[in-house]
Amino acid sequence: MHEIDVVLPFHRVDDYLKRTVQSLRNVRDVNLRIVAVNDSGSSIEKDAIGLLESDLLIENNDHGYLQANAIGVASTTRQYIGFQDSDDLTDPHRFNFAIQKLIDSNCQIVTGKLTKFISGNVQNSNFNLMGQLPQVKNQRLLWLLGTHGADSSLVGEGELIRKTWAHHSNYDPKYADFGWMMSLKHDVQIRHEERAIYLYRMHPDQFSRKQDMQIGWEKVYKVWKETLSSVPELEPVFSKCIINDKVALALVMPSSAVVLDKFERNLLYDFKRHLLNQLILINSPDISKWEYTLNVRLFLASRGRYFPSWVVIPKLSFQLTRAFLSGYKIRFGNKK
Repeated sequence: MHEIDVVLPFHRVDDYLKRTVQSLRNVRDVNLRIVAVNDSGSSIEKDAIGLLESDLLIENNDHGYLQANAIGVASTTRQYIGFQDSDDLTDPHRFNFAIQKLIDSNCQIVTGKLTKFISGNVQNSNFNLMGQLPQVKNQRLLWLLGTHGADSSLVGEGELIRKTWAHHSNYDPKYADFGWMMSLKHDVQIRHEERAIYLYRMHPDQFSRKQDMQIGWEKVYKVWKETLSSVPELEPVFSKCIINDKVALALVMPSSAVVLDKFERNLLYDFKRHLLNQLILINSPDISKWEYTLNVRLFLASRGRYFPSWVVIPKLSFQLTRAFLSGYKIRFGNKK
C-alpha cells in the first residue's frame, strides 16, 4: 500500500476542521498520515480535532499561511505528498487514483478535479460559466486560462516537492501555489486525473471585489509569461502578440474585475485570435471549447463585468454564446 503525507495547515479550530480531518480518515487504499500545522496561535491536543497518534501536529504560532505550508512540507518524509485545506473535503479514492496516475504516466505531479459544494451539497464542477476546457497532454497549456491544478488538489512525488517548495514563499499567498508550479523545470511532467476529486467549499465572498487581485500579480505574471512562451505549442503566439500584466490577469482571472482600456482590449483580442489559429494548426480536437471559453472571458473583460462565485448563471450552448457575444462586437478567429 502506497504511503502519503497530507499537509493540512489550519488557523481556526472549528467544525469545518473536524469534518476535514474525518474526510481524510475515510480515505481508502493508501496509508495516509496527516501532517497538521496549527497556525491558530492556541495549543490543542491531537484528539481534539480527530488526529491519530501516528499523525503529526506541528505548532506554527500564528505566522501565516506560507510558513505553515513550508513547515508542513519540510516535516514530511513519505514517498508522496498531498495537500488539504482546512475547510474542504476529499473523495475517499482521490489519493489512490492520483498515485496510480503518477505511476502509470511516469510523471511527478498529478492535478485533481475540483468539485465545488456549498453547505454540504456537492455541485458538479462541470457546470461552469467558462465552459469545459479541452483535455491536453501538456497541462501547462491550461495555465493560459487560469491556475488549473495549482491548488490543494495536487499530489506529487515527495522528494521533488520538498526540494522545490522554497519557491512557494516567493509569491503573494493568493498566487503562491500557481507561482510554485510555474517555477518547476520543464522536464517535470504534470498530468491530470479526473477521478481524483477534491471537494472545494464555496463561500459567498470567495472572490470579493474588495480583494485587489492585481496586488502580487506582477511577479507571477513574469513567471507566467516566461513559462508559457517557452512551451513549443505557444511560442508562435507569444512571438506575434504583445501582452502586459493587466491583459494577462483579465485572461487568467476574469473574476478579478480588472478594467481594460480600449488599447488593452485590442491586445487581448489579438492574443485570442492568434491563439485560436495556432490551436487549429496543431489540430486541437476541442477547438470549440477553447473558443467558447476565451470568448466568455473576453466579454467579461471588455464589459468590466463581475460575477460573484455564488451566482448561478445557466451555460448557453456554443452557438447561442457565439451569437450573444457577437452582439457586443467580440471578434472571432476565422476557421478555415
